[in-house]
Amino acid sequence: MLEDEEFGPEFLVPLKMQGIQDVTENSLVVRLKFTARPGNPSILQREAMKRLLPALREAGLSLASNAVTVRSGPGGLSDADVAAANARLAKKPIDPEAAAAET
Repeated sequence: MLEDEEFGPEFLVPLKMQGIQDVTENSLVVRLKFTARPGNPSILQREAMKRLLPALREAGLSLASNAVTVRSGPGGLSDADVAAANARLAKKPIDPEAAAAET
């Protein structure tokens, strides 16, 4: 980014990697530091993230996702069962007491 015509002049001190701050079961926190001209350093931060994420993917690193995937194995609900349940839920609000009585 220092060589970029638009963003390079905004840096007062080059980017420094401060190292790994934290490692958990599903995350790795890496701290970086830079000094920018007064005004709006968040523009540099956003641009750095825009460039960093694709670079990590290109390097073969897969990032954690907060997406939830639900899969059904053999004997699970058929597509027709799911469609019927969705249609039923769309027509009326769920009453937990009534749902418990049905089971």
